[in-house]
Amino acid sequence: MKNEKVTGIILSQKALFEKDKRIEIFTKSEGKKTALAKYANTKSFRFSGKLEPTNHVELILYKGRSFDIITQCTCLEHFSQIRNDFNKIALACYFIDIIRKTTAFNQANPNLFYLLLEGLSTLHTTNTPIQSIKTQFQNHFLKLEGLHKTNTSHTDSQFEEIIHHYSGHPLKAPSFI
Repeated sequence: MKNEKVTGIILSQKALFEKDKRIEIFTKSEGKKTALAKYANTKSFRFSGKLEPTNHVELILYKGRSFDIITQCTCLEHFSQIRNDFNKIALACYFIDIIRKTTAFNQANPNLFYLLLEGLSTLHTTNTPIQSIKTQFQNHFLKLEGLHKTNTSHTDSQFEEIIHHYSGHPLKAPSFI
């Protein structure tokens, strides 16, 4: 069967060719994946607004020769409250940046998927201080990846150093207003 159903969180989208977009999604079952959204850069695109970063979606993917092609998309949660606050947007992008830089393509990690989903849900539904949400996410991430075993918090610079050493990619803490 060439069709596959996946549930995931949109990490990024980039224009590809004239009318298409390359979508990077972090799935529960397969980890980070890339898929092609045909005609996404046209006025009549049928998935308008559904393939935006931070959206929790369910996709039907057709296995093409070079790309998985998105044939259906259902938005499970769009986290609209995050988009109403600059600090929440900055923190959501920071969470996504961490996941993008520390995960490999096609390597399942359901615990990280649920951590990202929980982080986005917390940003969407609570008025917990941003710094507290960020620290909690960082600590859970380090525990899940086996990078830190105690319950102590790290400064932003210590966390950035750990991620840089772990992934080989620099990480920059978000700027809040």
